[in-house]
Amino acid sequence: MAEQLGLCRDVEIDHDAEYKYIVVQVRTRDKAHTKTVVRGYKWAPFHDKIMEKLSSEVKELALECECMGGGKIKHCSMEQTIQVYGKSMGYGKADHTTTVAKLKEAYPDYNITIPGDD
Repeated sequence: MAEQLGLCRDVEIDHDAEYKYIVVQVRTRDKAHTKTVVRGYKWAPFHDKIMEKLSSEVKELALECECMGGGKIKHCSMEQTIQVYGKSMGYGKADHTTTVAKLKEAYPDYNITIPGDD
């Protein structure tokens, strides 16, 4: 079951837009193995639409997931910047420091910040 976690990408976000995102804990059904993933899409008008998509994907992998919070991302690939901020009305505020750490792994050459966080 742990190998199934490897099939679930750590980060999946859109480029060159401002949009909602969520942080989700994905785990094996026995809860022995977990990982945190970030998902954000400009097509999603609400955080729960992103969660619906991810829930369906992890279910096909025989995994479970739980949303840990949400917010917004502003991604500019030309400037290689990503800003992480805000909160989800339904899921609460994501731990933006966790989000930034995950994004820095996926985008090591980017300047990734939480606005107002010096």
